[in-house]
Amino acid sequence: MSGGNEGGNIMSMRGIVNRFGNQTVHDKLDLDIVSGEILGIAGGSGSGKSVLLRTLAGLHQPQAGKVLAGGRPVASLLPAERAAFIGVLFQQGALFSSLSVADNIMLPMREHTPLAPDQQAALARALALDPRVLLLDEPTSGLDPTSAGDIDLLIRQLSDSLGVTVVVVTHDLNTLFGVCDRVAVLAGGKVTVGTPAMLMRDKNEGVREFLSGTRAIAAMTAWSDAGGNEKRLGHN
Repeated sequence: MSGGNEGGNIMSMRGIVNRFGNQTVHDKLDLDIVSGEILGIAGGSGSGKSVLLRTLAGLHQPQAGKVLAGGRPVASLLPAERAAFIGVLFQQGALFSSLSVADNIMLPMREHTPLAPDQQAALARALALDPRVLLLDEPTSGLDPTSAGDIDLLIRQLSDSLGVTVVVVTHDLNTLFGVCDRVAVLAGGKVTVGTPAMLMRDKNEGVREFLSGTRAIAAMTAWSDAGGNEKRLGHN
């Protein structure tokens, strides 16, 4: 299944191999991230979701393969260049669902800088233009359904209003089918990528197993009943 239009890819992974001892987590894995999309990364325990995110961010060096950001190897980027291109939010750093997008951005400045409120707003506006890609690791983990729904709304707001590309690792099926434009399912060291409708038609055994649970079926049904979100990127 195609990973997206080559010309529209903001990041790409080619031939990624990640091993831990005798276990191969990713086996010559390829993945394209389309500029402006919200891409969900899903899979069972041990499929390497968080490792994949760290590899994307340049925080983990794979045994083989390369990660490209804007056509350049992530490994070649200077720290400042990488920080300007990729923002990472790990599980312990979840967004505050009670705050607006701007307030989430401004909160650390209020806590840790002496800037006046108007300067905070100006800096938040500048930060809203960067990074170009936001990587989120389980942003709704441990939250009640209402709070998780608020986080989903924040993710969509970040994408729609700021134009940032979002990659979100999550086991939350409502996030996968209610927010993400495409979903990358990890299984057996490989990845299958598609819109929710494409995945529902996919014959890959790992994908079918992932979508066979009652919670997945309920999430897909709710997504389908709501009309889906596939027109956003022009997928059919």
